[in-house]
Amino acid sequence: MELNKINKYSPFWVIVRAELGEFFLSVRALHFFPLMLLGVYLMSWTYKVAPPYVAVVLVVLCSLEPQCNNIFYRSADELEILNLFPVNWKEIIFAKNVATIILIGFCLAVASAALYFFSPHVIGSEVVVHEILYCSTIIFPVLQIGNVYSINNPRRKCGWQFADLLEMLWMAITLLVVSIPYALIESYFDYSFVYVAYAAGNGYYWYRYSLQKHAKLLNEKVITICSRS
Repeated sequence: MELNKINKYSPFWVIVRAELGEFFLSVRALHFFPLMLLGVYLMSWTYKVAPPYVAVVLVVLCSLEPQCNNIFYRSADELEILNLFPVNWKEIIFAKNVATIILIGFCLAVASAALYFFSPHVIGSEVVVHEILYCSTIIFPVLQIGNVYSINNPRRKCGWQFADLLEMLWMAITLLVVSIPYALIESYFDYSFVYVAYAAGNGYYWYRYSLQKHAKLLNEKVITICSRS
């Protein structure tokens, strides 16, 4: 099925709804609460070295790390079950990425409302606008890195294990790397249209090229992944 012919009966919407519903019923959703406590602490000093929204985005992306970096194993045998059917891997990845974007948007709204309350400075509309611009520049690179990571380093289980903490640290490093273009734009341009143009370019590449590339990579490796114990 072509992505531009998606309708409400397509597997796309089935997967998006399943991803959203499953997240709020899973143990992964509980990552959000201890990280919010860390976010309260970060708000007290982050403003000295970075904008306050950096702490908010860090909390959200680290709490949603499995949603980005382990997209094929919401359960221990999800990929194996999907592989039993004649699925379109491009559509599967697209649907899972869209669900992740929705969850990130929801969690950012909740975290921003909560954490900005603890900021030592008054948070105005300008900060919120820059938070949106910042997120727009990092979201598609994070998704692309996460898709590849999900294929090359799949985890059948994720939750409250030491490995999950290490993966959160990896997400923090990823966030630091993908934030470099935003920092450069802010330092040398700081015009809204530059952020939008950069984000649009990343979004176009993600939709037009990377989904197909990642689907092809998954198709080549799916048997090997499923055969692992």
